[in-house]
Amino acid sequence: MLNRHCSLILLLSAAASLFGQSDRPAPVDSVRYQMPEVFVTANRRETDAMETNRPLSAIPADRLWSAGVATASEAAAILPGAASPSVGPWTGRWSIRGLSGSRVLLLVDGLRLDILRGYGEHPFLVDADQIVRIEVIRGPASVLYGSDAVAGVVNLITGPAPAHGPRPSGLSGRTGVQYLSANNQWNGTASVRADGRKASFSVNAVRRTAGDLRTPMGRLANTAFRGNAFQAEAVLRPGRNARLTFRGHTDRMDRVGVPADRYAEKARFNAYDRDRITAEFDVRRPKGAWKGVRVQAYGQKEYRSFEAWISGKPKGAAFVEQAQNADRSLRAAGFSGQSDWVLGPHVLIAGGEAFKHRVVSERIADLLLRSASGVVLKDPPPDRTPPLPRLTQSGAAAFVNAEFAASRLLSVQAGSRVELFQSRAEGTAGTLVESDRWESESNWSGNAGVLCRPAGPLRLFANIGRAFRSPDPQERYFRGPGQAGFVIGDPELRSETSLNLDAGLKWKSDVVEGELALFRNRIDRLIVLRTLTAARDTFAYANVGRGLLTGGEISVSWTASDHVRLGLTASSVEGRDETEDRPLPGIPPLRGTLSGRLNGEPFGWTAGADLRLSADRKDAAENELKTGGAGLLDLHFGCVFRGGFTAGMPLRVSLSARNVLDRSVRDPLSGVTWWDGPGRDVVVGMRTEW
Repeated sequence: MLNRHCSLILLLSAAASLFGQSDRPAPVDSVRYQMPEVFVTANRRETDAMETNRPLSAIPADRLWSAGVATASEAAAILPGAASPSVGPWTGRWSIRGLSGSRVLLLVDGLRLDILRGYGEHPFLVDADQIVRIEVIRGPASVLYGSDAVAGVVNLITGPAPAHGPRPSGLSGRTGVQYLSANNQWNGTASVRADGRKASFSVNAVRRTAGDLRTPMGRLANTAFRGNAFQAEAVLRPGRNARLTFRGHTDRMDRVGVPADRYAEKARFNAYDRDRITAEFDVRRPKGAWKGVRVQAYGQKEYRSFEAWISGKPKGAAFVEQAQNADRSLRAAGFSGQSDWVLGPHVLIAGGEAFKHRVVSERIADLLLRSASGVVLKDPPPDRTPPLPRLTQSGAAAFVNAEFAASRLLSVQAGSRVELFQSRAEGTAGTLVESDRWESESNWSGNAGVLCRPAGPLRLFANIGRAFRSPDPQERYFRGPGQAGFVIGDPELRSETSLNLDAGLKWKSDVVEGELALFRNRIDRLIVLRTLTAARDTFAYANVGRGLLTGGEISVSWTASDHVRLGLTASSVEGRDETEDRPLPGIPPLRGTLSGRLNGEPFGWTAGADLRLSADRKDAAENELKTGGAGLLDLHFGCVFRGGFTAGMPLRVSLSARNVLDRSVRDPLSGVTWWDGPGRDVVVGMRTEW
């Protein structure tokens, strides 16, 4: 199994290396590609990407904007080893190496984003325009970030947009507008930033509106949305080596469509709101072994109100009509602290985290059955049973991570983490918890890795890690209708544990840079959704004896000349339930991207093309689609105007066309199994800075 992945990706790697053979000197402007790419997520500190023993990827804000990305999850399509199962333009979740949901930990500025974990594909409510950079770790990172980081970590780094050129002193700002044709979407954004010697402040506001998504099959109902996002940040520097940062996010969405059922005449969030505030205190010491401390805290409030009307859904000889109204609210707070020590080339990081949150759910479901002639056959009273009991959860953890330079050629990394979780589900009639239920669980994770520097720009890495994931409340206690059908949780579920092995190489020269990684991830007691009834409309969460995932990724970028840059990415993953010898759900097919970029003058123009390729998925799990292969072509163009007619301000213009040939393609990971994905989408954007 693994040999097939190795052969495929090594073949691509060899081809990329042949492309990159050149003895010519680096072009003058290639210095921008040789600057160290610094990650803060990989080791909880600023680290050169080439000096980490983990598979990493990053997407800067400019690339998100030029591609017309509306949500953070859409960015997954750009990266190797990642995907975004989606049920609409404003919904989605990250999938890394065949694992999704609460197995991918989402962070905002290093802190947990959404601790309503595993509750389906819903808006992230961190606007793409407020993201400075997305950093992704592929592979378990539980030692540094805890439960839920079984598949990897996605860190959304927010803040004021970085200025092009030297850091400004004084007042600066940015405004922009963007249009996407596939759903008639308009995005408007404006930000202001003030920089001083002791402090800096910024505010950012975004407005988005969109209609239903247009596809080659027609209009996909219940996919429109609209909303506003507001972000503010204040950075105070009370001393030379100290920094205090406050951030606030307010998001207000309404009429957020979710294509939850093919028979739904209406399915949308009438309100989906989140308020979040964070504070960070960071002290750095340039001298001595102790390098400083970082303390972070956050508070979060979330409310969502869902409404649906389903009509004419067949159920035997009868037809279902159902109205649903559901509300859910969340109150959460969390804390994180760490301290760093550096002794020569050796680094030690130790810290702890804690969180507490409370979830309250309500629902009214009114159901009736009609005959084909419209006669009411059954009209029971409305069901007011909530899908979840009231929940209070808390957790605490301590971790330590060390990096040792064994020699100039070899570095060793090792770490361990201990966590304690407690939860209380209040007894609620009609739910899976009739009387109060307490859960208390402790677990540990650990990992070790090496980084070898055999020659020049080449780095070899290998890792072994144990990770775990505690079942989320959805899996344990949910009982009610979902997108797949009627879903039942299991209060007796046990935690997943995984043993992951990965190895690979990185290289970065004047001509070629890239990364190749292979992995084998064994997960004991993997939690999946199983079919309970022959009608295939009732499902239950259950532990699988053992799941095995194998695969790999490659990404290569080749600077062919001063004005030409070519790229290649590919990823492959296979997942099986070893106990019952059948495919695991949510496994994406083999896919890859071939890309080319040109640049020149005047106006600093850039032009590019991406060919997104995916193979057949014929070995699908139960309740999943078997899909054919596809090739989608995307085109991009951008330029920058400067002069008197722009009042001296740079005017950036971008034009993209995604799925140029308007191909009708069914997404194998989408929850919308009855409809094709988006067709041709023309994205036009303008942005100016001052």
